[in-house]
Amino acid sequence: MEKVCKIYKKTFEDKSGLEMIAGDISIPGVLEVVSQIYDNSTLNTINKWMNKLKVCRTKYVMEAMGDKYPMKIAAASVAVDAIVNNYDDNLDEDLSPEEKVYGTFDSGRGFGFLIGDNDLNSEQRNIIRDYYMYTMPIIGGGEFASLDLIEKLEDENEILKIGKGYYDIRIKDMDVYPALALNELGYKSEAIMRAARNFRAVNLIKKDLDDVPKDMKNDNKTVLTIAHKKGFNLRELARKLAQPYLKDFKNFKAETPELETFKNNFHRMSEMELKSI
Repeated sequence: MEKVCKIYKKTFEDKSGLEMIAGDISIPGVLEVVSQIYDNSTLNTINKWMNKLKVCRTKYVMEAMGDKYPMKIAAASVAVDAIVNNYDDNLDEDLSPEEKVYGTFDSGRGFGFLIGDNDLNSEQRNIIRDYYMYTMPIIGGGEFASLDLIEKLEDENEILKIGKGYYDIRIKDMDVYPALALNELGYKSEAIMRAARNFRAVNLIKKDLDDVPKDMKNDNKTVLTIAHKKGFNLRELARKLAQPYLKDFKNFKAETPELETFKNNFHRMSEMELKSI
């Protein structure tokens, strides 16, 4: 995690642009205030990652690919991560006024970085565009539709069935991160996309289980908060939800030996997540 945080911090260290834009502002102290917000926005994001309040999906792709991960794409991937986390917090968390400012500032700055990142090729820009324009809206709409169905159910098997569909939608939030790295490595691999989603499913289920007390307090709906209200054993239900994704690793092979190594690493990481459920 420290490696990712260093990448993110370095991405926004240069504040010369602030000085240039603020050069003709007559009100004293503006540059100092904005500079402080700039730094605090970075620290706010980093602290959430370090304290495991938010996940950094780029970190997991780095872990699965090891020293084969293309660092050229890392800054853009981490910026996408931060923007998604800020959006998620704005929807789900009871943020202080300062945190709202930091998240909004951080997202705008992240988009600015992505627009100007000359290391991105045209295909990578399209991957990021499609993620924000199409994937994220599908996830949001799919979540609402799935949870509305689950609230009407009492049978565990039916909840598991619709719950699987619910997580099938949510795990699409992982797609952009392996897609960027694979593109930089010159690969197109449905196997790695599938492996990354399987991992993300187990990772999400674990996080949803851990977040039940907070989500109940904030009135955030997930499969597990709804199941909690219905009196189900949450740990048992979470493990049942995770099992299909773990079993799926046996159903496919990757396209090359190197990609098979990445796939096996995602499998290993998924098993580690399951141990915590």
